[in-house]
Amino acid sequence: MKLSEEFLKSWDISAEDLGVSSSSYNPRLRVIRESSSSYSFSMILNPTRETRPVTKRDTESCMLCDSLEQSQVNRKRILMETENFILTPNKFPTLRGSSIAYLKYSGKKSRPMYRTNNLEGLEDYLEEYFKIARTTGLRMFHNSPGAGASIPIHEHSNFHNFSRFYDELGLVYGFDGAEYEKIKGVSGIGKLVNFPFANLVFEEDPERIVSFLRKLQYSIGNQFGENGVPHGLAQGKHGVLFVPAKVYLEGKGTGSGDMAGHLITSSDQEFLEADYNYGINRLGKTLFKKDEINLDKFL
Repeated sequence: MKLSEEFLKSWDISAEDLGVSSSSYNPRLRVIRESSSSYSFSMILNPTRETRPVTKRDTESCMLCDSLEQSQVNRKRILMETENFILTPNKFPTLRGSSIAYLKYSGKKSRPMYRTNNLEGLEDYLEEYFKIARTTGLRMFHNSPGAGASIPIHEHSNFHNFSRFYDELGLVYGFDGAEYEKIKGVSGIGKLVNFPFANLVFEEDPERIVSFLRKLQYSIGNQFGENGVPHGLAQGKHGVLFVPAKVYLEGKGTGSGDMAGHLITSSDQEFLEADYNYGINRLGKTLFKKDEINLDKFL
């Protein structure tokens, strides 16, 4: 679904009020393909996005709590509001329309991002995230702690409009452009065929996603101690892509955008020289290969 011009105009006004420069959300991009695979990557050159701050979980300061307070004073920054979340432009956008939905509670009422060992409230949160996507035309990209979450102390999710890139390039790449197949004997769940890393694709069913995450935690959660299993959820035309990580990395790490094929860099050289093997190797440093874990057994 494409964003309406009305929504984008509202986003422009809110982004300008946040001090976001138009130069920060008009990146250069190129697609990396391999003839033998239906899965492909884009390289996105966006130095501003790469400067976003990282918040450790033990810090007393929370950028989202500060943003919440500012948005409640200046409500023209708010693009949409649900029972638990407000949606505002992302101060470090990947492209025009990039937004962030975060819990509209600060201080003691705020909650850290969910982990597979603490799934309380997640069904309701996912339902609200999907509502935001349906209403705006954006798509959800949720990073867990250890897999791309740069602010793990406040529950939130990123929303993007990557169809703009598809229109600009004249082709569809990554998760949306990959070959997809249903899993035999299981309704409503499939997987990407040529994506070399362990993955599942769910229908937009919060209850089923949470049930799977609970089983995953029970089976392999002890490998990650108190952190829970790091993973990403990326919404696309096939459904909701789930990809687990085998390495827990504090800070930015490998997020759901990377998993869906959108690779951001701040380096001109990396942007120009990256090939298909670069993309596979970049993800392979932290993600499970398909032969390293069988996700089907957790369904």
